[in-house]
Amino acid sequence: MGIGAVTFGTEGLLDLMELQFPVGTSAKLRRATLVDSRNRAASEFAGAAILGAPGITLDQVTQWTADGGFGARTNLSAMSGSLSVAARVRFLFFSQTFRHLLGTFALDAVSLCVPVDVVK
Repeated sequence: MGIGAVTFGTEGLLDLMELQFPVGTSAKLRRATLVDSRNRAASEFAGAAILGAPGITLDQVTQWTADGGFGARTNLSAMSGSLSVAARVRFLFFSQTFRHLLGTFALDAVSLCVPVDVVK
């Protein structure tokens, strides 16, 4: 049993392969106000417009559209990790470890994206 000691070493983390499948969805609802070019003379709306009616304009039409989407992606990465050096100091009942990151590395192999429209 000694009073104090210092040890040095290296430590690392290695991921041989990582496979991810992130998935996303989207939905949109839009409203567009367009000019109504239809002839009102032969319809039940013929005649003068009602003044003061809230939100009713006879020369406009509202068009609603809905869109949606679905997308999936595949990410494959191999041989990624990090390498660090470490030093541990021991003195009586005290112990402290110091680490310093030397670097990280990664090899991205494949990334594939497949978007699919649901509603159009």
